[in-house]
Amino acid sequence: MKVLIVSTRYWGDCLLAASLAQPIKDRWPQATVDMLTFKSNESILEGITAIDHIIGVEKHPKKFEQFKDMMRLRNHYDWALITMGSTRAAIYGYFAGKKQCMPDPGKGSHGLWKRWLISEFVPFAAEDQMIDQMAGLLKPLLGEVPTVNPACPRNPLLPSNVTSWLGQEGYVVFHTQSRYLDKSWSVRGWKELVLSALDKGLKVCFTGGPAEEEKRRIEEIAKGFDPQYVRSVAGLLSFGQTACLIEKAKAYVGVDTGTSHVAAATGTPCLMLFGPTDVRAWGPSPKAGRTRWNTTEPVQTMGNVTLIRHPQYLDCHRCDRHRCPLHQPTELGHCLQTLPTDMVLEAFDKLFQDEAGESPKA
Repeated sequence: MKVLIVSTRYWGDCLLAASLAQPIKDRWPQATVDMLTFKSNESILEGITAIDHIIGVEKHPKKFEQFKDMMRLRNHYDWALITMGSTRAAIYGYFAGKKQCMPDPGKGSHGLWKRWLISEFVPFAAEDQMIDQMAGLLKPLLGEVPTVNPACPRNPLLPSNVTSWLGQEGYVVFHTQSRYLDKSWSVRGWKELVLSALDKGLKVCFTGGPAEEEKRRIEEIAKGFDPQYVRSVAGLLSFGQTACLIEKAKAYVGVDTGTSHVAAATGTPCLMLFGPTDVRAWGPSPKAGRTRWNTTEPVQTMGNVTLIRHPQYLDCHRCDRHRCPLHQPTELGHCLQTLPTDMVLEAFDKLFQDEAGESPKA
């Protein structure tokens, strides 16, 4: 059995799609499960053993190069699981798999050509988490919709300068930045959160990518704090190393980004700061105990993940192309820039207490 999982979107989407590999391996341990995704996404799949091979493609290839990629894959797989409804993903899946399965494109004329080419379709329910929506793609292949646990990248080899700084003391991990600025919380709020962590006797480790803008934002937040206790590893770690860093942390706090999906999958107590994104589909999936996120509660907990949103903007859908008409500059989301710090601090404190009032990760 040879199966190709197709995911031509961003990090978080790619990681969720990779979660489909393990149920296939559970059914057929000798099966080959490969993944086709953007070359820039390959790092988030580090150490996921259920994926045998990664086929990296360019985000914006020349048409001839894309055609050659498709022809090299032609009928190489028994099944292609197409995890999104995009034209490009559908065509890759059509060429690669003898049979294909993808989200139902609906009855409109725009999806007619997909119905001619693709062999199986499954409905995606908007109220379900994206990982559960994707799980439905396995039904034509496995004969059932299995429970799909979130995949998590792995690389336990942290740089020596990071491990020596962490020492044996407890620490928390903060991830302040997403691909889009409208998902960012206020600098003032992050500074208050750093103070709260330091008051608990914890070091603060900021994670992030190599982009200079992201590093500058972290520097702005960390300014004025002792680097013996507050430090950034932005751009220094792979996704697999970041996962292992978070797994050993007392807690993680992050915004709506791929790293937060990684953090949730480690089982570490997590606090996720969400703004304009639909939490029903894109709220991070906990390591265990997954149910459904809802759109009516500003603070809700599922497994090891607590998700917090501004109570005044739960039904706000005014952002367009990551621009918020309620805020200046419009690149920033008003709901997150005004997310009350006391709400976040209260939820942060609760990460460290179980029913007996003791730390869950002592």
